Amino acid sequence: MAGVAASVTGGFVSVTLIHLVEGRHWARFPNILFEWNLSSLIAVLVVVPIMIVWNGIRPIRWNRTRIIQAIVLALSLGVVQGWLFRSHTSTEWIPPEPMVLISLPLIFWAGSQFGAAGAASAVCFTVTTAIIGTMLGVGPIDSLSGAQRLILLQAYMLIIAVVGILIGAVSCEREHARQTLEQRAAFDRLLFDELNHRVRNTLASLLSLMELGKGQATSVEDYAGLVTGRIFAMARVHDMLTDSRWKPISFQAIISGVSADLPESRVSVNGEVVMFVPQQAVAMGMVIHELLTNAHRHGSLADDDGRVEITLDFDHAAGKLRLDWNEVGLTTTHDQWSPGEGMRLIEGLVRSDLRGKANLQITREGARHRINMVIEEDHPSRDWRSRHAQRASRVQTS
Repeated sequence: MAGVAASVTGGFVSVTLIHLVEGRHWARFPNILFEWNLSSLIAVLVVVPIMIVWNGIRPIRWNRTRIIQAIVLALSLGVVQGWLFRSHTSTEWIPPEPMVLISLPLIFWAGSQFGAAGAASAVCFTVTTAIIGTMLGVGPIDSLSGAQRLILLQAYMLIIAVVGILIGAVSCEREHARQTLEQRAAFDRLLFDELNHRVRNTLASLLSLMELGKGQATSVEDYAGLVTGRIFAMARVHDMLTDSRWKPISFQAIISGVSADLPESRVSVNGEVVMFVPQQAVAMGMVIHELLTNAHRHGSLADDDGRVEITLDFDHAAGKLRLDWNEVGLTTTHDQWSPGEGMRLIEGLVRSDLRGKANLQITREGARHRINMVIEEDHPSRDWRSRHAQRASRVQTS
């Protein structure tokens, strides 16, 4: 559009100056302006597309087949244009108007096989040979009179340029659709791989929880309650991660989700907001669930007035978090109990997923736990959406 506007403006100024300087009759001003701007417009339609496509369009992916096609196409264009505008003259039974359009199928071929760049190159070559042939006085257009020769040459160039632009636009749209399909296919493959990975991990976790509950439960009902509670805790954290599109969630959100059945006054959290990446969020949810289960069975939450106080101390520079778990308000003295499978589950989760150490202390007055852990940052490389973007970019540049 900028080239068209510039050519029209330049033509108007040039024709106006010629009439003012040479004192020409103003009645012919519209005709001269039309002929001048028509030539400029055709030049813009021929030159600008090839400049745009070769500077801004994705390079052609060359292989042996494409190289052979390019050679055959170039030879075909050369032979057709050479025969048409160098050695051929129109006859009485073959008029020049349809004869000059014999190269249109080659323009279609160039655009369909090589995209907008191929169409623009074929248009530029075709128009250039037509201009040179007419200037040298050969070809079907030269057999016409002066005015007819100019009109037919301009019409020929305009038709070739417009057809080339249309073919290039269609090729660009088709290429864009192909890239979109490739990216979508890559996204679907990555999504299925990610889903398969998460399902496998979830099933493995469920099997581990079921095996772990065997040695801890005292009855079938107790076993069912232990396993069901742990599965529900895992499911709640998964629901929160799904709602956040698997972005990091806060410790406060994990507490709210896992302890949703408790009044807020019975579990308090003091400290700043700490974000957990998905894998650590699931582990933290399981740890909180086990601690709450123990508090319900043997600790402060077994009494109506008991509560749990959680204090967070986060070192941003080192990425280390210290969690203090204190049970207060225990009015009834319960029998002291020894750590079981649940405590070992906590220690294992803290050691493996939270990259820390759990110091678990149990007294008659309630539990006093301190858990030190290393909080992972939300690196883009761990995000499956970023992996999809990287794979899509590789597909686009391949």
